[in-house]
This record gives sequence, structure tokens and C-alpha cells, in this order.
Amino acid sequence: VPYSPMGTLTAISITSKVVRRGLIPGSVLSPLLASWFIAKAVRDSMGDKGLSRQSWVDDLAIGGKHKSDVEEAENKLFDHLATLPAGPVGLHGLGVVDKYRLGFLGYDVFPPRPGQSEPHIKPGEKRIARFKTRYHAYLSATVAAGGDVWSAGETRALAWFNSQAAWTKIPLFSENACTSISCSYVSDFLNGITMGT
Repeated sequence: VPYSPMGTLTAISITSKVVRRGLIPGSVLSPLLASWFIAKAVRDSMGDKGLSRQSWVDDLAIGGKHKSDVEEAENKLFDHLATLPAGPVGLHGLGVVDKYRLGFLGYDVFPPRPGQSEPHIKPGEKRIARFKTRYHAYLSATVAAGGDVWSAGETRALAWFNSQAAWTKIPLFSENACTSISCSYVSDFLNGITMGT
């Protein structure tokens, strides 16, 4: 029986039951269970073979130095998911791609550089295009309200920069690059041209 710091004892009884039904659509448990399920399936089928694995909810990316290693890992994962006691789970997506950059969850993922163990990650084209659209609307509203476009633009760009948790950031350099690019976008906006051209 666990000890409670309040001086009382608490007894907990846990029972389990196998259920072969899904969760209610939109359940808050769905992302948590999907993450756990994907991680367990990857671990059970591939073990630790020196492959890089990144996942978010039900999205999975597997990377390796050799295409054959990734293909083998993919096949083992497919075989494992096809023979689950609750029934088969199918995967779909890009399959194995042999390229330097992989688009994943709106980010571009690059393999580790020499001497590094982690991949390099930066916002992808769609994420940047969405930022430009919203940035233009924000700058337009700032002008309509009679605000300072330059300081409002910098504040907004830094807020976006800080919200990009997955982005690989180089101290000082990445923030300065973001600020410089956003200043060029403000200049483009004020001159009536497409941002970033």
C-alpha cells in the first residue's frame, strides 16, 4: 500500500480488460496512445539498429545512412504491424526516399552534418508561405491602426521564431537571420511587392 504524505493510506486496485474497439472520435487519449503505439511498434520490430526515428502522433520518419537499412526497417515494421493480436494496422506514405531533405510535419529535415548526431530541422515551404500570408495581414492591420510597422513586424517575427519548437536554432545567428529576413519582408510589404522576391 503506497504511503501518502498527508498521513493517510491509499489503496488502489487496477483491473484490465482487452477491448477491441477504438476510441471515441476526437478523444484526448488518441494522440497519446498513437505515440505510444508507434514507439512500441518501432522498438519491437526494429530494436536499436542505429537508425534515426522521429514521430509525432501517427506520423513516423525513419532515417539511416544506407537506403537498404531503411528499407529493411520499413519491411520489418510492416510485417510487425500486420500480425498484431487486435488486427493488422496498415501504413501509407512516401515509402523509402533517397534524398537529402525530407518534409515532415511542415518542416524540412536534413540528415546530421559531419560530426553531429542530430538532424537539422527548419520550417518548410508551406509553413513559411503560411507565415508570409499571416504576416502580410498583420502588417496591413498595423498600418490601418496607425502603428509602427517596423517594430510590430519585428515583434511578430520573433514571436513566430520562438514558437517554432522543432526548428534547429543556432544561438544568436538563427534569431538574427529571422529578424533580418522579416525586415526584408516589411520592406517588401511597404513597397507593395511580394514578400521574399
